[in-house]
Amino acid sequence: MRRFARTLPALVCVLLVAACSTFQTKPRPEITYAHKSPIALNVRSLVVQSSYQAPGQPPNVEHRFATPPAAIVERWGHERLRTIGTAGTALFTVLSAPVTAQPLPVTKGFVGAFRIESEEKLTITLEAQLEILDEGGNRVRLASTRVTKSREMEEGLTADERQLFWTELTKLAMDSFDTEMERAIQQYLSEWVL
Repeated sequence: MRRFARTLPALVCVLLVAACSTFQTKPRPEITYAHKSPIALNVRSLVVQSSYQAPGQPPNVEHRFATPPAAIVERWGHERLRTIGTAGTALFTVLSAPVTAQPLPVTKGFVGAFRIESEEKLTITLEAQLEILDEGGNRVRLASTRVTKSREMEEGLTADERQLFWTELTKLAMDSFDTEMERAIQQYLSEWVL
């Protein structure tokens, strides 16, 4: 009996650790564009920065994302842009990356208990620009793009399901951003694209 009393705390600890590992959050897919062909620019250096400051309060919700959209747009700059020139600088700036949530009306009472409805509409806007600067730091040319995507989120989602929803919305917006930004670069900065 005494031996059982000594081993009981250890057994409880093992069971708690096992239980905690069972309920860990599921890994979310990482949004990356490293698999795509880089956009080669005829400049010597690349600077990637963000001027966007998240408000951190409603209606904005991007601060609740596992990886905020602004960070993913910055990652895009590092992954898609390459420098292979001898002069000048490419300055990529994230201008805006808010995600706002708009509450939607849901059915209350007995009828509402048997319906799954959308509880809020989320809108993500991604805006960035790529400047070509001369050796003196003066802007020579500019390409920019802005994309907006919205989706309605169902009520009653778990924390993991919400993160997955936010990731999918960010991916939808980022895929559009990737296409539009590359198009803008090809159109307005063609002299610097190799």
